[in-house]
Amino acid sequence: MRVALLTALSVALGGVAVVWGTRPLLRSLARARAHAQGFDFDAKRARFGWGVVRFGDASLSSASLPGVTASFDEIVVVPSFTFGVRRIEVHGGRVRLAGSLRTLENELDSFRPARSTSDAHTAGERVPVVVDGLDVAWDDATNPGNDGHLWGARYRRSPDSHEALGADLARFAMNGATVEVARPEVELSRVSTHRVLDHVSAASLDATVDLDEAATLLATASDVAASPGTVPATKALDATPAKHDPTAIAPPENTTDPSSNRGPRWRAELRRGAAALSSMLRSGANAVLQKAHVRVQSGAEALNLGPADLVVARDDVRVHVSFAPGMERVATPLRIQLDLPIGDGPVDVGLDGGPISLGLLGVKEGDLGLENVDRAEVEATGKAQLSADGRSLSVSGRSRFVDVAVFQRKLAPEPVRDVQVGLSGELGVELDGSRIDLRNGTATVGRVTLETSGTLERGEDYSRGGFHVEAPLAACADILGSTPPALVPLLQGLEASGTFAFSGDLGFDTRRPADTRVDWKVANGCRVTEVPEGLSPARFEKPWVRSVLDKNDEPMTIESGPGTSAWVALRDISPFMPTAILVCEDSRFFSHSGFDEKAIHDSIRDNLRAGKFVRGASTVSMQLAKNLYLGREKTLSRKLQEAVLTLLLEQSLTKEQILELYLNVIEFSPGVYGIGPAAAYYFHSDARDLSLAQALYLGSILPNPKHQHFGRDGAIHPAWGVYLQHLMQIAHKVRRIDDHELEVGLGETVQFGAPAQGDEIAPASDVDPRDGEGDADVGPDYEPSAP
Repeated sequence: MRVALLTALSVALGGVAVVWGTRPLLRSLARARAHAQGFDFDAKRARFGWGVVRFGDASLSSASLPGVTASFDEIVVVPSFTFGVRRIEVHGGRVRLAGSLRTLENELDSFRPARSTSDAHTAGERVPVVVDGLDVAWDDATNPGNDGHLWGARYRRSPDSHEALGADLARFAMNGATVEVARPEVELSRVSTHRVLDHVSAASLDATVDLDEAATLLATASDVAASPGTVPATKALDATPAKHDPTAIAPPENTTDPSSNRGPRWRAELRRGAAALSSMLRSGANAVLQKAHVRVQSGAEALNLGPADLVVARDDVRVHVSFAPGMERVATPLRIQLDLPIGDGPVDVGLDGGPISLGLLGVKEGDLGLENVDRAEVEATGKAQLSADGRSLSVSGRSRFVDVAVFQRKLAPEPVRDVQVGLSGELGVELDGSRIDLRNGTATVGRVTLETSGTLERGEDYSRGGFHVEAPLAACADILGSTPPALVPLLQGLEASGTFAFSGDLGFDTRRPADTRVDWKVANGCRVTEVPEGLSPARFEKPWVRSVLDKNDEPMTIESGPGTSAWVALRDISPFMPTAILVCEDSRFFSHSGFDEKAIHDSIRDNLRAGKFVRGASTVSMQLAKNLYLGREKTLSRKLQEAVLTLLLEQSLTKEQILELYLNVIEFSPGVYGIGPAAAYYFHSDARDLSLAQALYLGSILPNPKHQHFGRDGAIHPAWGVYLQHLMQIAHKVRRIDDHELEVGLGETVQFGAPAQGDEIAPASDVDPRDGEGDADVGPDYEPSAP
């Protein structure tokens, strides 16, 4: 665009210098000559110098180019003795471009004034031109965030039509990508009607790609897909369109769902880029930009690569872009190769190289939470292919990371170091989100392997899929030894024997929720053989101090354990309380070994049916492990340790001991821990005197003890009262209470701050704790209607 404007300027002024007359006449003739070429030219100052004509405060515009305005501080025309122009110089000025690139290109393409074949015009084409000090800015108001700027832009054209462009600094942003180049220099020469690159250089190049912004812009762009035959936005400089433009893009099939067109839009942008590069590069030629740096970011996360040589080359059918950080410093650099077909065809990306440290790749401390990047190494090989229509992406490869350190709060509260990870597999993705296929997926951590494969399909009103996950037989000691210490800090010193294996399958279709299939086989032979003193469940047989949160969520310490003031032995707790725990929290507590497989199955099924998380599968043993040993942070570290510590508790304690501990440490209200304080707080009662309804109320609030269900007068909300009666019916169904206890319970009135009435009866003493266990369950995720 800028080159075309300058050429038009030189032609418009071609005959001005031969005029010997007044300054108004000089300006008038210059305007007339420019008008003949389709431009409006004006200059506030015009004067003769020694062998030159100078125009000051000049402007150039055209009604046919509404998106372009140009003003120049000074234009110097050097006349020849043959009434022609020997040279044109432009010093300082501003060029403003407004509109999308496609709009600007279409304006310029349609603006083809009749070119004279006169000697003056022919001479004008060859007139040497020198431009310096231009400020060039582009802004696309239709797509916010798309803009560009050249500071200190310069241009030179020699008599043989050789051209050179440069700038002090160039910045260009489009579709979430930003490129900033310091001191770019480009040399061009003409081949027929095309300009081709002879040389490219820059002091540095910094590119940033914001994946979130790019996805949003491409999904909402209103004019990305052009109609057949439309000239692409990045058409080569002054190139004459061919009869068939291989870069023309048909409209996407789906114009209502932006996500369905995202892939074709990406492919369209790549096709345009390849067309522009191929037009400017001779076949067999290449351009090299040194000190290129790329930054990819998504939200608060970022990954840096480089500096490295960015090499662009082409052959007869494809453009090749290569980026290889670390090439000059190691014998095994990691090379990224992008192959773009000049016309139609798939786009290929290759990755190969290593081992190489992350630091030599250009990864910075903190990128993706990575630390000690100079020590960590990676080696990888793989390929990706974007289909010719841009609708599908396939990826395959393998990689290995050694001595990686990463700090991600979703993993652990402290940096996870010395990670040894291998990844491999094949992934196929329909970019409209309709299908994902994972084949031969393998993750290896130390000596432990996890294998997975599966398919996920999505339609307008359904989702369906099938997945297989398998952990081949491994020694329990190897599993512990392969887990980075920062992920399991509490387990250091713990030793285990035996073996573990897992195989699971999931199949679902939201249109037929009853057919949801969740099957797995677990061969858990792990046994804890050595326990550090701080983890030993034996320490809970006597008083201990633990840290909890008070009612204001501030840390405080409390003393727990047998012999402390708040401790209540299981024999001194109302038997209705274990009933409440089984009905509300863990119906199979006495039969599972810490992990309730049926609850896990039902949780997966119900969450898939609902399309969101509606039900968990935590057991009393798991909750006890969390309360005794762990904090409240939601991290992978906590879940891993919770699993092992649950196994430890189940192996070391009886079910009655677990239940006693649980009832004495669990939170019943902000700052209220244990059944003794809870009975006193809610009902001014001892734990032994809790009625059926009171026990069920305390059990029902455990999933969310901060939310209470009493009115200002202390009476229970009607809806919650109905819920408690529902729980009583379940307790009766599973034979935890008899007919008389049910009848009395249904007649109870639960009042905050009031003990049970005197006519309440004690629970039957001959009920086995295991009676009816597992026959029915409500669980902590049931919620009655709000009052």
